[in-house]
Amino acid sequence: MTEFFFAQHNCKIQCRRGILSPTAAPNGDSFGEGIRLLHFFATLQSPCLSAGAVSKQPRNRPLRFHAAETCSRSAATLLELVIVMTILGVLLSFGIPSFQLAIEQSRAQVASANLEAIWSAQRLYWLANRTYAPDLATLQSAGMLDPSLGSQTFFIYEIASADANTFVATATRVSNVKWNGTFTIDQSGTLSGVLSAPPQQNITAGFE
Repeated sequence: MTEFFFAQHNCKIQCRRGILSPTAAPNGDSFGEGIRLLHFFATLQSPCLSAGAVSKQPRNRPLRFHAAETCSRSAATLLELVIVMTILGVLLSFGIPSFQLAIEQSRAQVASANLEAIWSAQRLYWLANRTYAPDLATLQSAGMLDPSLGSQTFFIYEIASADANTFVATATRVSNVKWNGTFTIDQSGTLSGVLSAPPQQNITAGFE
């Protein structure tokens, strides 16, 4: 920057002394050399104006700049954006099914735990009455089962059959676009049943 101001100051002094006259005829060599000297030092201060950015003009002609050679901002092209979006789509197509399977598996485990809670309540009820409860309301009114069990979001629980020796409780998946099926538990505490949603793998009752 110091060299630039020094050259500019030097040119002004020469103009005042008559060596470089800004009103001289455009064909004067000193005028053209002075302007080119100023422009040379100006390019040192601006990264956008390189030596190649100035047209090689004959002497004593106005300086011209190429607009195409000025600084340009880097930006993503449409092709690059399409490639990135395609890669993201492929990754999501692999990741989303696995994520949905993991969520449904966790819901199935909650259903299995609730069926085991019903089994425990039925065992307590049998010890007190020597028979199994015919429905969930009986167990809930006896204080042996959580009252909120009958208002679950993803499964419907009920006692399908019960007598003095056996019972079967079920957990049926609420109507869903993909997953369907029923889990069961009997008086021995055995869990069975599957949830299916082709082409996904089946989810079995119990804990995995």
